[in-house]
This record gives sequence, structure tokens and C-alpha cells, in this order.
Amino acid sequence: MPSTHRQDERQPSRLEEPDTSPTTVGSTTIVVSGVERAVLVFPATLGSTVVTVGDVFFAVHRAMRGWVVERHDEFGVEHHVEGRRDDPNREQSERTGNG
Repeated sequence: MPSTHRQDERQPSRLEEPDTSPTTVGSTTIVVSGVERAVLVFPATLGSTVVTVGDVFFAVHRAMRGWVVERHDEFGVEHHVEGRRDDPNREQSERTGNG
């Protein structure tokens, strides 16, 4: 039985659809709660002037990932989770059998 979720190959993916209606030409600015900087989204397809849903998802993902990496670097091991690989006490507790 054919899957009902299969994409019709003649229709573009929803990720390829314009991000707004009417279509945004050039760029879109997205504000993500908790992230200090706005996310400026440009078309990822060379030669395109239309921002797509996929462009927005990719840009927001990249911004959130960058924000998480910045926070991790900022806090370092001060905010570690006990037992994780970055736990400075893990190696000692494994040697003594307390971990």
C-alpha cells in the first residue's frame, strides 16, 4: 500500500515555499526569544531573491546553535553536570570506584 505521506515529486517541498505571503524579497529578520541578537535570513539558493521556509529554519537553527556554544564557552565547566564527560570529578571518582 503506498504511503499517504509521500511527497508528490512534481510539487516543491514545503521547505522550498516562500517564508511569507506576500513573498519576502531579499531578507527576513527573525527575533528568537532568549537569543540576544535578531536572526537575519537571506535566500540560501544562489541567484534567488526569495527567502524560503527552509532558509528560515536553517538560519534559526544556526543562530540557536551558535548561542548555545557561546553560553557553553562563557560558563565553561563551572556549570557542569555531575557524571558527564566534562565533569572534572568524574576521572577521580572512576579511579576510586565511587562513580
